[in-house]
Parts: sequence; structure tokens; C-alpha cells
Amino acid sequence: MKYESLLFGSLITLQSFCCSADPTGRLQPLVASVQRAGASIEHPDYVAIVNAGTNQFTFSMPEGYRFAGEPAEGKLQMINYEFGAWVTFRVLAPESEAAVNQTSLLARYNAGRVVEKFDRPVLGTACHVTDIEWSNGRKMAEKTRVIYAPSSAGMVEITFTCGAQDFGRGAVQMNWFLNSLRLNSRERRELVRLQRFN
Repeated sequence: MKYESLLFGSLITLQSFCCSADPTGRLQPLVASVQRAGASIEHPDYVAIVNAGTNQFTFSMPEGYRFAGEPAEGKLQMINYEFGAWVTFRVLAPESEAAVNQTSLLARYNAGRVVEKFDRPVLGTACHVTDIEWSNGRKMAEKTRVIYAPSSAGMVEITFTCGAQDFGRGAVQMNWFLNSLRLNSRERRELVRLQRFN
């Protein structure tokens, strides 16, 4: 527990360092919960439920990750203490979407530079993905993958960050999470069926 508290403090400091110039403005408040799914005791699956207004997102929690951040303020985070990685999930308010561009994105990361750009499907739509390499406060290389996915709830921003040397391994977990992401309106909820994507 002491180790987790120390690492959690380091991750919060690191997140503050890289995102101190966040220009995206207002975020939609979120309400998040986790439910256990499946019958396996040794390897249980967990589904996260995130409400944003009249919309509900569901996804499989990546193994080893725990909720953090301040969902009520629109800042949902999932942290893996052992791996030293974190995922952020935010829904931008409509007036904030115009502020999203490469210049404003790079301003959020110390000495950030784009190392790769490509498209991949998220929520049934081809979405822009940007990989950014940057330097943390200890001059160590970090890498962040940023994805913007349009949805009926608003523009969804998802980021994954970890040490550059571990990014390939972490990207596998990120893909598993993205493949499980679903969006339902509260008027038409669908049954969430978990399956392993890795």
C-alpha cells in the first residue's frame, strides 16, 4: 500500500507536469463505476460504465488498471501502478472541440514531438491517432497516444501514456480497451458482452 501511494503520487506529479497547459477547456461531467463480469475467479473480467449526460459508455477495464482522477469534473483516469502507465478518458464540451489541433496538443507535453500519425476505428468510426514522444521532469522519455473519437455524446479524447521503452507492450492493452469501447443512449441500452481481444 505504501508503494502504491508513493507511485500514485509520482504519477500525479508526472501527469501535472505533462498536462499543465491543457487548452481544451470545459469537459462534460462523468459518472463512473465498475462491475465484475464472467464466472472466472482466477481471471475475472471487469466492465466499466461511464455516464456522460444521456449517453453511456462501456468498456473492459485493462488488466491491472484502477480508476482515478475526478470524473465529476470530466477527468476520468485509469492507472496501472505496477506498469507505471495511465489512460485518460474525457468527453469535450461542444465549444471546446474547436480548440483541438496539433499545436495545442503538443503544448501539453514538455518538448513534445509527433512520432507517428494514423487512423484506426473507435466507436465504429475511423479516428485520428497521434503518438507523441516527450520528456518528463526527470529527463526520461515518455510516449503518449492521443485519440479523438467523434460520438453523439461529444468529442471523446482518449490518451495512453507510459515510458517510451514500454510503449509497445502498453499499446496492446490500449487496443484491447479500444476494441471493447461501446456507446449507448440511455433510451436504448445494449447488453455488454465481454470478450478478450488480446
